Amino acid sequence: MSLQEIKHIYRKIMEEGGLPYIKCRKCGKVYFFPRHRCPECGSSDLEIMKSSMRGKVYAITRIYREDGVVAYGIAELDEGFRIYCEFDNNINMGDPVKITVKMKEGFPIFFGVKEK
Repeated sequence: MSLQEIKHIYRKIMEEGGLPYIKCRKCGKVYFFPRHRCPECGSSDLEIMKSSMRGKVYAITRIYREDGVVAYGIAELDEGFRIYCEFDNNINMGDPVKITVKMKEGFPIFFGVKEK
């Protein structure tokens, strides 16, 4: 599968509100960024998967602005890969999260909401 084909599939999944990731069939490595070769073993035998979109807060930082507080950080998904996203303000490291994907001007925006 070419990188262009992978990017096309990624875009389609994200436009439908899903979160794609890649799993190497040879070594089992999972990763988010679209690549046509596994960064671990170099294999091109890859499978594009859809995430459960659930995980936990791996890292977080809060930015205090005049118009309020914004929280950004990294979510570690249950499948084993990490993504950068915006979070609810009431979230802390280690909290369980549900990720949503919205497209804005052709680009995906990831948002993590605390799960109960």
